[in-house]
Amino acid sequence: MRQADEPAGRGTRGGHALESRDEELARLRAVNNRLGKAGKEWEPERENLRRAAQYFAAEMKASPVAGTSSAPTAPTSA
Repeated sequence: MRQADEPAGRGTRGGHALESRDEELARLRAVNNRLGKAGKEWEPERENLRRAAQYFAAEMKASPVAGTSSAPTAPTSA
């Protein structure tokens, strides 16, 4: 929102008249609606990435990382 001391949001900034509060609210609602639609468009992609992350997390738990061993080894004498 604009500065509270501007009467009903009708001041000037840089020589341009500011939009009224109703116009600003309408503009922000339109932006919010557009962002909501964009978020819904990406939902399938997020779901695929979530499933892939679950799959690879399960794979990491099932098999040890190369170069490590899950069983302790006996110390060697030198």
